[in-house]
Amino acid sequence: MKRRIFLGAVAMFACGFLRTPKAEEGFTAIVLPDKCVGCRDCYRICPSDAIRINENKARIITANCTDCRLCFSVCSYGAIRRCEKKE
Repeated sequence: MKRRIFLGAVAMFACGFLRTPKAEEGFTAIVLPDKCVGCRDCYRICPSDAIRINENKARIITANCTDCRLCFSVCSYGAIRRCEKKE
């Protein structure tokens, strides 16, 4: 496990930040496929099992996303953004 992922998870646990309740109902994460390199850092840190890897690219399952924002913090490539959920 990469040091950055491990330390990020430890910091979130220590702060009580790692949560599964929805922070804001109307928001989720999206992956920008042209920036995603398939490193799987976001997949490893996601506490709600909302990220899948298909064809070496991350994909967000919006129904599972709790808007915890951990994936944003570990993505070294800026491939994950926050956006409003579509109804």
